[in-house]
Amino acid sequence: MMRLQFRILSALTGISFLLFTTAVQADGYYVGIAGGQAELESDHISAGKGATIDNKSSAGYIFFGREIDDNIAVEGFFANLGEAKLSGKQGATFKSEGEDYVFIKSATFTATAKSVGIAGKYHFDIHEGTRLSAKLGVHSWEIEGKVSSAVDKIDLKDDGVDVMSGLGIEYAATDQVALMAGMDGFGVDGDTTFITYVGLKFSFD
Repeated sequence: MMRLQFRILSALTGISFLLFTTAVQADGYYVGIAGGQAELESDHISAGKGATIDNKSSAGYIFFGREIDDNIAVEGFFANLGEAKLSGKQGATFKSEGEDYVFIKSATFTATAKSVGIAGKYHFDIHEGTRLSAKLGVHSWEIEGKVSSAVDKIDLKDDGVDVMSGLGIEYAATDQVALMAGMDGFGVDGDTTFITYVGLKFSFD
């Protein structure tokens, strides 16, 4: 599995390098940062009697790209997909990777997710200085988990390659700076994690 992921990411890196270096009609490069709220979904952990799950948290990402023409861009990104917390008091139950567990004392289990990927982006102007955009790409994700108190030892770590997509709107505050807002969905092991965000985009001629 890891070898397949490496080959996929190597191919994506090669494609993005070609696009970034050979596009002769590019308007320019850009970078940006975005932050917001994520809802991290996972089938790895489920709450039982007396336990609760909070899967909403802050999230965000940094990105860089290049305009290929007036409507198309290629964009790479590194994303923090947020975290999910499973909490319970002594005697509460939960399931992880198909195994049943019991809290021997109050504890919180935290799972965090990260992602790196590349996407194609299509955009069009709806008004002077305002544009809508849609993107579709692939990303390599990783989930790690830890326990904050004494409970049966759990070593949760998983990774994979999946599809991501998103819709957004941009407003050009200046020739180089744009305000952004939107929602992206990241496939993670059969589930979809959504990030609702606002951000800034900086363009370079």
